[in-house]
Amino acid sequence: MEPTTIYTGTDMKRMDGPDLPYTSSVQTFYVQDTWNEEDDEELREYLERFVVAAAEDDPAKGGRRRTVRYLCETELLQLSDLSPTSMLFCDSHIVQSLLLRGDNSSSGRVAKHGKEGGGQAAGSTDYESFSSPPPPSSSSTSTNPKLALLIIPSYPSAMMSLYGRRIQIGRLCDIKPHQLPLFVKRTGSDKTMAAKVIHTPQELVQAQLQEEHDDDDDEESMAGGAEKASRHSKTKTKTKNKYYLVQVVDFVSEWRLFLDTKNNKIWACQEYSEYMIGHRLQNAAPNVHMTTPSNEPSGDITTTTTTNNNNNTWGEEEAAAASSAEEPSLFQLPTNLLQIAAVEEVPPKFVETVMEAARTMTAASSSSSSSSSSSSGVGFVVVDVGLTSTGHWCVVECNPPFALSSYGLPIETYVEYCVAAWQDLLEHRRQILLEEQQQQQQQQSELS
Repeated sequence: MEPTTIYTGTDMKRMDGPDLPYTSSVQTFYVQDTWNEEDDEELREYLERFVVAAAEDDPAKGGRRRTVRYLCETELLQLSDLSPTSMLFCDSHIVQSLLLRGDNSSSGRVAKHGKEGGGQAAGSTDYESFSSPPPPSSSSTSTNPKLALLIIPSYPSAMMSLYGRRIQIGRLCDIKPHQLPLFVKRTGSDKTMAAKVIHTPQELVQAQLQEEHDDDDDEESMAGGAEKASRHSKTKTKTKNKYYLVQVVDFVSEWRLFLDTKNNKIWACQEYSEYMIGHRLQNAAPNVHMTTPSNEPSGDITTTTTTNNNNNTWGEEEAAAASSAEEPSLFQLPTNLLQIAAVEEVPPKFVETVMEAARTMTAASSSSSSSSSSSSGVGFVVVDVGLTSTGHWCVVECNPPFALSSYGLPIETYVEYCVAAWQDLLEHRRQILLEEQQQQQQQQSELS
């Protein structure tokens, strides 16, 4: 294994301050070494500049050293340094594995203060070898169901009235051809099969065969030794992977809302419509061809202009006016897959509705705790919203506040939000583990 890549700052002009309180509290940034797309390069460059500018003052004056560490997936999964002074930028399944781990390592240890087991202190070494990490222990996963509440699902029920389409959880083998097209996406963190639209019966058969193959692979990975010999017995029980089965709609403008429900704060509302062009091309029906208006260069992204941003649904008059306009109608499924709608902002009323639903969702999570209202809920959630080709604003999906694409959001805001959300998650995790430990101690006391 190649040595761990580390970037360490030296004494230079400081870049942190009161405007970046969360980012400034981090001592070690862990970045997955395969994060190397364009927005990832921006993140790397920013973190390295931040480390250079704010990493180390004179230790005698209370300064501290900051580092950026580039780790592979195996190394990240072995981290015990889950503390507010350490920040992770890595794939979602890695973060979920670490959050759901109920071991007693580092800050996973239930301490009186959430910052125990923090990052490097001034004067500590800049390099730590991860060349031979031990295999994860089977006891490292907690059975506490409240830890699962830290992971926000793609389609929480609190947003049900805002999806604007049918969403069910089921199996691909249960889909009938007359139900197509459907957008299908695996539940949970397992993304073995990429989310996609199934258009035809032929595509459905292929997806169902893949589902059966994945089920067998999952069962085989769980089986061991002599148990594998009985895999084909009539009494075997397959692992049943679940999928979101979503009615297909066409979004012509998409935005990402970075929300903090605890403080009732909208950190950012960032458009990412152009980033979705590739997905629209990939998920297009086989009989839909990419065309462009005759007055537009082939391959360029085109837009239709919308003017009504006051409500989440356009009225009949606006729809009729748009339909009679010379430009391509917003209220017809576009034949140009490179067409997006030029929308200046998400209607404020709709944003308020989304925030209200998000607060309801996190409050419901918190109230599930029997003794502490803060031990289960999550304060940060990222909600993608979009304008459909029929003129309705809907929630596209929800995301946990980690492993996020910035979609062109100013990098300072992106990093500050991610750090604030991570620290909030760790505090909720600490509260959950603390409650679990107290219950175990109480049970042992009663038995003795």
